[in-house]
Amino acid sequence: MEKSDAEVTEYYQPKDLQVGETIYILGRRMLLVDCDRFTRDYYQKALCIQQKPAIPYKPKPKEPPPRPVPPHDGLGTLEDSIQNTKYFLPQPPRKDVVRQLLNANKYLRYIMKIDVVHPEDEVRRFILRYSLSEGTCYIYEPVIRNSGIWGGKYLRDSFLVKPGSDPLNPVYYTPVDFYIGATIIVHHQRFIIIDADLYVYRYMQANPEKFPCDVIDNIRNHMFKSGFLTEDIRD
Repeated sequence: MEKSDAEVTEYYQPKDLQVGETIYILGRRMLLVDCDRFTRDYYQKALCIQQKPAIPYKPKPKEPPPRPVPPHDGLGTLEDSIQNTKYFLPQPPRKDVVRQLLNANKYLRYIMKIDVVHPEDEVRRFILRYSLSEGTCYIYEPVIRNSGIWGGKYLRDSFLVKPGSDPLNPVYYTPVDFYIGATIIVHHQRFIIIDADLYVYRYMQANPEKFPCDVIDNIRNHMFKSGFLTEDIRD
């Protein structure tokens, strides 16, 4: 709070205002870095004070205020919507070309069941296919004959958002989250992973640095129980 005239006991004088000195204005420290030619001449002639050379000072550029990202309206993907707020002419999101080349046509497949709510859903099974090149998931339901279940596509290739993440900065499911017994939530529907392709384990063996040890052990133990692996378990 600014002091009243009655509370002020001393004021700044011209001799206090010299280049290189620090003064206080409304509680803030102000460094005097330069003065004009008239002021220098006045101090020299009237006060016999030689002002110091100007202190090099580069003003800090003002940062533009952050642009608010509008909520996703459901048209197209979230990535497309965010990209359109950055440029005047819409541009598609950049692709990780190296990742696409190294993982072209490589998929991790898992079998899921519904976290049962209705008894008739007990027999339903869903295939989760994770694309290593795109990071997207595709889910479809195989047809079960004489069950009344038609099957078909459940989810087109898209990024699976983890529940509770920021809608404007979402966290997506990755293979680290996929293991036997894991619960995956897709559009408020809960699924439980009950099986995995042998290629999943082979991929983990080739890329152990990408997976926690407990996830690798989980898949490996499942492969042994399912009879896909016969060699001894090595530490």
